Amino acid sequence: MSSKKYRRDYRLIEHVDERGRVKAESVYCGEHYLFSAGTEKAKASLKVILTWAVISMISFLISLLPYSTASRTMFVMLPYLFSALPLWMLISSVVRLLKKEDLEQKDADFANNRIPACCLWLMILPGLSMIGEICTILLKQERFLQGDLVFLVCAALLFTGASVCFSRRKDIAAEK
Repeated sequence: MSSKKYRRDYRLIEHVDERGRVKAESVYCGEHYLFSAGTEKAKASLKVILTWAVISMISFLISLLPYSTASRTMFVMLPYLFSALPLWMLISSVVRLLKKEDLEQKDADFANNRIPACCLWLMILPGLSMIGEICTILLKQERFLQGDLVFLVCAALLFTGASVCFSRRKDIAAEK
């Protein structure tokens, strides 16, 4: 269903190439969008978001390395592992928008919908993992390991990066 969402924004144009073959090319004919805060401010905000997203990805990977009780507790590790998907989608959306000068409807949807949604999920999922880890530590079901401290610091860094990215959503908003 999502692949057909933007089908009305494109038209097939046929032309004859130098070898005499008929080629069909899709051309965008939908509405064009601009960043509401201006292109330069939006690009600067996108660079800040990309920086924080890469820092978050590195902290996500670092948190998986040491042995910890968090890695053995399902209700802590499962939401944390699911945060990899919105993190990847955030990075890919920002990289796509940084490459674009002229925004199409799909790009505007990335800026207005996907990036804020990814940031929200990146605040919720590591937040749930931190709450679960703190509850596990307070209930003393397991002993506190150094890996748990690394996990909590990395999850807090992931949460902080997502909140900074979410606060920049108005700078990258697109309008017609």
